[in-house]
Amino acid sequence: MPFSAASERNKGPILTALRQWLPTAPSVLEIGSGTGQHGAHFCEHVAGLRWQLSERPCGLEALRLSLKELGPSVAAMGAELLPALPLDVDALDHWPDQRYQAVFTANTLHIMAAASIPNLLRGSAAVLA
Repeated sequence: MPFSAASERNKGPILTALRQWLPTAPSVLEIGSGTGQHGAHFCEHVAGLRWQLSERPCGLEALRLSLKELGPSVAAMGAELLPALPLDVDALDHWPDQRYQAVFTANTLHIMAAASIPNLLRGSAAVLA
């Protein structure tokens, strides 16, 4: 199964911070879900959370394999770990049509091309409710 040591290390501190900012029963779009560890962990601990995973098309298969292992533990909190969407931040006309209360990304900006960061911000602004 794909695994991210960085996600494993930082999921607890990130959850602590998210709890201070997320509204009740939030809907969140994650940019660059990687292995899905963050989304699965947050869904295990935040009641009513709707977590939309996304990944660049080239990483979708690895994410889907990881979710087969991570997904079953999520339902206990009434949360939804939604199937991953293909999302390339540079394809501004292919962002989801749905609106979200928050956009989350971790362990991504330092590996993203600098020219892609404004696109991530533009796309995020477009999908926020």
